[in-house]
Amino acid sequence: MDDNKTVDQVKTFTQEELDQVVKERVARERAKYSDYDDLKTKAGKFDEIEEANKSELEKLTETNQKLQSQIDNFNKANTLREAQDKVAAETGLPLSVVKTLSGKNVDELTQSAKTILDFNKNQGSSYPRVKNSSSSKSRPVSKENEFLDWLNSNLK
Repeated sequence: MDDNKTVDQVKTFTQEELDQVVKERVARERAKYSDYDDLKTKAGKFDEIEEANKSELEKLTETNQKLQSQIDNFNKANTLREAQDKVAAETGLPLSVVKTLSGKNVDELTQSAKTILDFNKNQGSSYPRVKNSSSSKSRPVSKENEFLDWLNSNLK
């Protein structure tokens, strides 16, 4: 008899009752996701804004890199100029000569300057010695006139 009690306790549904239960369940599930379309639209707009911001960020990053490169170049040029000024003051070479030396820092420039100074010492004077000639008597004596006289005599 216990078996009959369990069978009697099982509830049976008609098709209409079952349809009603399924409709209620589907309605509850649809209610959970009723704002899905709104969320999907908002997510799309967010993605667009994020992409636009990303483009702006990339532009700003590129601009920043260009400006940093310019700053680095200016700093290198300024460092070289300061080194050239220092070497010119220390060695007595004209700045125009120091600017032609190879080297990127004070030590390298100083070494190049010393090489030139040592070479100049071994060569003696770099200017030609010019004798007083009769043509120079009409002009005042000066290094420029002596050089012109020497040049004219050697070009003939």
